[in-house]
Formats: sequence, structure tokens, C-alpha cells
Amino acid sequence: MEKKFFIVFLSFFICFFMDAQIGEPNEPEFINDAILILNDGGIQNMPSESVIISQKENGFKFKRYTLMEIKGATSSLRVKKGESLDIVINAGQNDINPLQLIRIVKFDKKKKTREKKLGEESTAKAAFGLSVTGRTDAKFAIENDVEFTAKKFGHQSYRISIPYIEQGEYGILIDGANATGQSNLDALIITTLGVDK
Repeated sequence: MEKKFFIVFLSFFICFFMDAQIGEPNEPEFINDAILILNDGGIQNMPSESVIISQKENGFKFKRYTLMEIKGATSSLRVKKGESLDIVINAGQNDINPLQLIRIVKFDKKKKTREKKLGEESTAKAAFGLSVTGRTDAKFAIENDVEFTAKKFGHQSYRISIPYIEQGEYGILIDGANATGQSNLDALIITTLGVDK
């Protein structure tokens, strides 16, 4: 009888311990830190990389644009195409609608870099000595390239769910314009991942 009771108690303890281990992950410690929640309930820290922001001009076409550039052709974190993804990112706050705050962008893969062109504006008037009105700083809104849903997580994070993602190189960033009222290009740290076939 005692042996049977011990086995039942041990089984209950093991199940309880396993549930505790598979529970919700801890909130990332620092702003812009992110974790990928794996299918087996485990977690993987996502790499943070520096972004170089520069203004480029195409003199022949009289165009100017803003370029986001990351050194290295690929992210160190790889996932499979078509997999659904769950990501927790520390945004510094979670009272703002996440669709206003979080940007997931797809980069163009080059030989030694990943690049994202944010927009273009004409420089033709200035080239011919005419006055230029309107926007001249070539800073453009960053649009989402990937559909996602998100909900509050912890004190200042969001849990992002991406139902499907295509092959390519991606970055997740917090839009500083909505978070702090500063330029949306002030955040120079981006969370990256790559999607393979």
C-alpha cells in the first residue's frame, strides 16, 4: 500500500515539475532583447546586431534614399520556411498597440551585407538650382513586411506570433517614433533571424 502511494506521489511530482519547466519563459532582461520560443517549449536567445543608417544618392536618376545596412550576409539564427514563430521582445513598454510599435522587415541579401531601402525622394529640383520644399532629410516610415499578431507579455514586452514566414533575412525593431517621440531611425539595434528552405 505504501509502495503504491509512493509511486502515485512520485508520478504527480514528476508531472508537476515538468509543467513548471514548460511554463512561460522569463521576460527578456533588456530593451530590444528577444527570445524565440521553440516548438518543444524551450527558448533560444535571438541575436542583436547593429544597423548602419546612411543617406544615398543616385545622381543619374536624381533620387535620394535612406539605407539600413547590417554587416554580414546572414543572421546566425536560422529557422525553416513556413514554420510558425513565437517571439518575445522587450519593447521598454507594452501599453502601445504593438502594430504601431513593432516592425518586422525583410532585408535584401548582398555578398557581405543585408540591406533595406526605406524610400526615395527626388533631388531634381535641387540639382537644377530650384528651391526644394517638403521633406529633405530622406527619413521614411518603416513599414512591416511580415504579418503578425502580438499581445502583452510581462511588464514591458510583447509576445509576437508569426503564422507563416517566407525564405529570407529579417530584422525586428522597435519604432522609436512611436515609443519615445524620437526619430524612427534612432534605434540602431535590431533583432535578426534568417529563414531557410
